[in-house]
Amino acid sequence: MAIFSKSTLKQKVCLVTGGARGIGLATARLLKQQGAKVAISDVDHLLGAKVAKEEGLLFVPCDVRNSQQWQQAVQHVTAHLGPIDCLINNAGIMPMGRFLDESPSMSQTQLDINLMGVIQGIRAVLPSMQERRYGHIVNVASLAGVMGVPGAAVYCASKYAVVGLTESLAHEYRGSGIGFSIVMPAKVHTELSSGTENASKLIPAVEPEDVAQAICKSILNKRLRTSVPAMVDPLNQVFSMLPQFVQSKGRAILGDQMILKGLNKNAHASYEQRISALNTSRQDI
Repeated sequence: MAIFSKSTLKQKVCLVTGGARGIGLATARLLKQQGAKVAISDVDHLLGAKVAKEEGLLFVPCDVRNSQQWQQAVQHVTAHLGPIDCLINNAGIMPMGRFLDESPSMSQTQLDINLMGVIQGIRAVLPSMQERRYGHIVNVASLAGVMGVPGAAVYCASKYAVVGLTESLAHEYRGSGIGFSIVMPAKVHTELSSGTENASKLIPAVEPEDVAQAICKSILNKRLRTSVPAMVDPLNQVFSMLPQFVQSKGRAILGDQMILKGLNKNAHASYEQRISALNTSRQDI
């Protein structure tokens, strides 16, 4: 895949969280193809180490909820590859179902990973970037961060927060040499979206490689806000200007409750089981 830009990713040191699968792995591969020096982190140490070895990447174990592990990961990458030029905050989870069926602990786990994990990562890399007056941070949010999706209420809350965080920091650090980007995918063909084949037809699905292209381009073009597909966020902004009753009627016609009514729980079970293992108390991390 070629990315056309006057800028280049060659020799840039990049750290991708959640890099052992899905969007994270696709992004790590593309960054490496573009000549970057790439490290991946993942809470799944065995898979992360295996993937890194196969792909020729550096693996650093990191539970993004843990600030000490973040500091250790940054130190490890810096020692082996150099100061981090680009951080891609990609790690995240998405339980699906009715709001009252989700346990308070799972809601907290989502916020800890999807929001606080991003905040911890930014705090871990920003001092060095600020000292060098150079760097770029990409936060992978979701179109669910600008458009509430029934059946994923807390997930949407976490992603809305990431969008606001990124936009705020972009303006706070304007002129500093440090860039911030939000990449907002629609439904992506990954394990996270398993079971939604017949449940989510409102927005076209994309591939992890499509999101990886958007992430790399956002770094090269220093673009703050990108949706995948590209037209969905602008259309949503126009749609949000309509009267509320028109929005509600339109969403009902388009079937925005398809996740609630059509999620294949059997197909989604293995993903739910995997993220349930992360649903530990804060004292355990």
